[in-house]
Amino acid sequence: MMTSIQGLKHFAIAASLLSFISLGAACDDGLVCGEDTVEQDGRCVPTWTCDPGTVPDLESGLCVPACAADQYFDGSVCQQVPECAAGTRFDEASASCVPDCPEGQYWDGDACRLVPICSTGTALDPQTGTCMPDGSGCAPGTTYDETSLVCRPDATACGEGTHPGPEGDCVPNVLPAPDVNESAEPDGVAAFTLPAEGEQVSLGGVVDLPQDLNDDGWADQDWDVFAFSAQAGDYLRIHATSESACLPAFYVTDEAGAYLRASVNPLGVDNSREIYLPTTGNYLLWLNDIGPALANLFGIGALPVGGDDFSYYVTVERLPAPTPQVISSLPDAQEGSLSDGQLAFFRIEGINAREILATRSAGQPVVDASSDLWSTLMVFGPDAQLRQEVQASWFNEDAIAIFAADSDGAYLLVQDFLLSSGPNMDYSLTMASLPVEDCNATNCSDGSLAEGAYRILRWDMSLGDFFVFSCGLPAGVEGRLRADLLASDLSSLTFCTAGAEENCWRHHYAQNDSWIYVWLHDSSGVAQAAYDFENLLYATPALTPDAASGTLAAVEMPANSLTDGGLARLDGAAGQILWMDALSGNGNWSDPLAQLFKTDLLPLGPALDTESASLDALSPSFAWLRESETVFLRWIEEGADLSGADWSVTPWLLTPMDLGTLTTTPIDVDGVDLQTGPGAALFRIEVTNGAAIRILANPETGAELQPEIWLLARGYHSQSNWYSRVGNDELGRLGQVAATAAGETAQLDTTAPYDGELLILVRNINTTGDTDTFDLTVSQP
Repeated sequence: MMTSIQGLKHFAIAASLLSFISLGAACDDGLVCGEDTVEQDGRCVPTWTCDPGTVPDLESGLCVPACAADQYFDGSVCQQVPECAAGTRFDEASASCVPDCPEGQYWDGDACRLVPICSTGTALDPQTGTCMPDGSGCAPGTTYDETSLVCRPDATACGEGTHPGPEGDCVPNVLPAPDVNESAEPDGVAAFTLPAEGEQVSLGGVVDLPQDLNDDGWADQDWDVFAFSAQAGDYLRIHATSESACLPAFYVTDEAGAYLRASVNPLGVDNSREIYLPTTGNYLLWLNDIGPALANLFGIGALPVGGDDFSYYVTVERLPAPTPQVISSLPDAQEGSLSDGQLAFFRIEGINAREILATRSAGQPVVDASSDLWSTLMVFGPDAQLRQEVQASWFNEDAIAIFAADSDGAYLLVQDFLLSSGPNMDYSLTMASLPVEDCNATNCSDGSLAEGAYRILRWDMSLGDFFVFSCGLPAGVEGRLRADLLASDLSSLTFCTAGAEENCWRHHYAQNDSWIYVWLHDSSGVAQAAYDFENLLYATPALTPDAASGTLAAVEMPANSLTDGGLARLDGAAGQILWMDALSGNGNWSDPLAQLFKTDLLPLGPALDTESASLDALSPSFAWLRESETVFLRWIEEGADLSGADWSVTPWLLTPMDLGTLTTTPIDVDGVDLQTGPGAALFRIEVTNGAAIRILANPETGAELQPEIWLLARGYHSQSNWYSRVGNDELGRLGQVAATAAGETAQLDTTAPYDGELLILVRNINTTGDTDTFDLTVSQP
């Protein structure tokens, strides 16, 4: 059946893999050359002739200039080969001078690499510097295919109903009928149930002839897909074989495509490996020939294949739960082999919560011998749940897992692999516990760093805690001090770098009980005899809406970070107005500024007067919440010594009256009273960009109200400039008008700055007036 394999994880392909297998001819009996070419020595060469001074170019199919010995063809014209410096040579492919690698090494485009020592059945390909199959490892009954670089059964030597046997003779086809056949639908999926421990289930089918399923004029590759459900920790061995001349390959993925394991064998029809499933859920087993399987895995094109002789037979065996090797202390090192596709399991005991473990699977487990593994590491916690999965970036590259333990107990480390490309499946693992300093018990402040050294500092945090640090280097010192602020799972929260007399600072607010790390090191690895480091962990007071806060102590922040001052928090709901009232303080306060921030310190307020040259803050301070969130209330004064100072505040959470959308029909609201506490009435209205707006606040008969109208828009400020934009969180007052006397009407005329919501505020500027009822009218004049 045919199905889509979209959504699988794709990886960038290197040129070396293209020489590993000719994907377009995975199941052809021989080399088929195109028009105007002929087979010669296992490759297609042009048969056409070119004019004098030109030569045929197979890739472009054109006649190109025949360049002189000291020239090269750049795709358009002959170019002079430049003179390269000593120790370098000219590389025509990149048209640049590259290092002339010493004997025993080759240039891979980035660096000089050691020429690998090739294992039996492979030989060095000088074009790529990698070991490629050479045919010497082909089993009896198979012949090395120079085109696809794989050993293929001598199917043509056997009659109908037979296939090559292990001794090279023809034996009858005896594969049993499978328990589960492929889906009969072209895009179908066949479901099966995992067997009991120690038992197996068989799957079978045929990779059908390619067909044009979507009428785009191109034949679509058939994929056979089987679905099954599994529990976290299910341990399987999957074996695929065939009676045909093709080589079965398979993937196992989860439904989301986050999990992927693959298996191919270019040297025979038998292909197997172990699979350890990390999570409970639904999985897919994808079957095909090796050519389309590799082409899809690496995101490259390949000719579709299929037909009656593309049969396969797969067994899925449920293995007993693995017995991991116990690691009782760290550091530790382990070596072994994943030959025949098995996995290796290690139980690291005695791990404490908040401890950081570093594990590394070496890409070259033996000196000068690269591994054929695309290495993968999985880490499971004491509750058997997956904590981390990391993969190397390519074959024979390191896989490194660094993780923080979130609970005490034993952790399971699985040496796994995404894919193997050859017989060298050795691994070499190192495991270590990184030193972490508990800054809850000691004052983690200034320090020093040896060459290449680092410090990992840790603080435990509770909901509502605010953490801030500042760091720098002394005057005249070279280097860059880097400080990474990491979450409890070691994911990056933020980082900064500092130099001599150039401090940097960062902060974090705890949304729940957890802990954080600061990873200090010099980014260039040089030693630092001394560095400056200050930090503060502060439990921000939680304020109650519509109630006085009481006396709160002013907070002294680390040098060169935030300004000293008051800091508290309040939780608000989307659409509410947070209003700070009755601000007062004792100590060296003289001209304090009230501020409202998100917990990431992006500004919410105070609302600004956009008509003032310096965007003066409005009084009282307030902000309009777009979403339900925690808001910081700060009261600061630049340059003031606030040692021993305190402050207090009464916060209000107000919900504006919703006036709906302004149209040509006026909106009238009668009998409005100013809200107790803030002494203001607030309204929300939707407008259209450029629409004229008229707002009337008319005191009712007998009211002593002298109304003042404010119209505020969302937006942001940059230096002394205001920009109205509905998607931002700050508030700017676009217009202000007041009645000339108590009992008189206030009228504000303006224009809408965008499509979206505006805030209307009405207050009484008659300080002796008590009665404040009024009628509000909003219209388009």
